[in-house]
Order: sequence, then structure tokens, then C-alpha cells
Amino acid sequence: ALFMAMSPRWQDSFLWVLPRIRDEDTYLKYVYYGSMAWKARGVDSLADYMTAAGNPDVYAYRFDWDEQGSVLGYDLSKAFGAAHGLEIPFVFGDFGGSFLSDMLDESPGRDALSDSMMSYWAEFAYSGDPGRGRDGGEVAWQSWGDDGLRSIILDTPEDRGIRMTDDEVTLAGLKAELAADPAFDREGRCRAFVAAFGMFGYDEAEYRSFGPEGCGDFDPADFALR
Repeated sequence: ALFMAMSPRWQDSFLWVLPRIRDEDTYLKYVYYGSMAWKARGVDSLADYMTAAGNPDVYAYRFDWDEQGSVLGYDLSKAFGAAHGLEIPFVFGDFGGSFLSDMLDESPGRDALSDSMMSYWAEFAYSGDPGRGRDGGEVAWQSWGDDGLRSIILDTPEDRGIRMTDDEVTLAGLKAELAADPAFDREGRCRAFVAAFGMFGYDEAEYRSFGPEGCGDFDPADFALR
């Protein structure tokens, strides 16, 4: 969401200054498929490869902070969500001095999540296993595949809290979901395909036949530029 939130394709301005999301429902759909594609490529598939190679000590997480609030009617939690890099201040417990600081106002939930994350990271650095954190009082962070679980979700107590999940995203499953998603018309589906899957592992034949009606009538380069 970080890059989309700064793109004029997705953002408009009110009174030439105040940002606004142009089409919130479509924006959130694109964020979902783009984020899940990154998760499939950059986390889940790699964790599968590493454990299949005989490494049992693989730990994955999903940072789920989405409580930034609003600024003059601009909903930061929807515009940015748990954007790329936003977890770094939580890991170090330092919420000042960056362009993201305004989105991370002090709150009990923010500080509790940061304390837990610092504890996990410290224990991982110390022992190679985040476990129950350095203080021993955190939710157990289990390794990938342990008891059928795969990753930990790092969330505030006010939301659903820190918890393990068995969720795993695959590119094949995500593409099937997009192909059947009734929220998109034909062009929108093809545009979303390019946005989510066009950067890595793009296959021209797959694109042309994608979805119920295919995408052969749309040049993917047109979507990549807008």
C-alpha cells in the first residue's frame, strides 16, 4: 500500500492539498492482491523451500498494524495499513524522527505490540528461536509447519492480538481467487493481474488466457504505466 498511497492513479486531493483515495473499494482490492502476491513469493514459498531442504528453524510473521487513525478525514489505516517498513519502529521501540512518525501516535496498543516485538527479536538474536520472547511471557512463536501452524500475526490487543496462524498463500491459489473475484470486470481483472503478478514470474500466455474471458485484448504495458 505504501507505493499505491503515493501514486496519483490512486490518490486525489481535496482543495489541492488534502489527499483522498479515489475509489476505496477498488484500492483495497488491489492492495490485497498485491500484498498477498508478495507474501506468496517473499515469505511462504521461501519458507517451504527452506524447511523442505531440512532446516526446521524457519520463523515467519505478518505485521498487522492498522490503527493509524485519520488526518483531516484521510484514513491512514486504509491508505497505508501495515505498509512496507512500518514495523521497523516497533522492532526498535523508536517512534520519532521518520516520515512515518505521524502515523504512529502513542497509544497503549502501539506500545504493547512494540514491547512484544522487541522481546521476540531479542530472543531470536540471543538463541535463534523467538519462542516466548526474551521475557518468556509472549505467545509462543512456533517454527514454520510446527503443529500445522506457519506464521505469527503481530497485532495489537485492541484488535485480535498476537496469534499463530496456519494460513499459507500460493501464487496458484491467489490467481484462482482473482480469476473468480466478482468485484472485477474483465479489464479490471486483467489490470489487477498485471499489478500483482507482472513484476516477477510474469507469463504472457498465462496472462492472455487469464480469467473467464482472457486478457488478450489488453496490452499489459498500458496497465503497467498507469
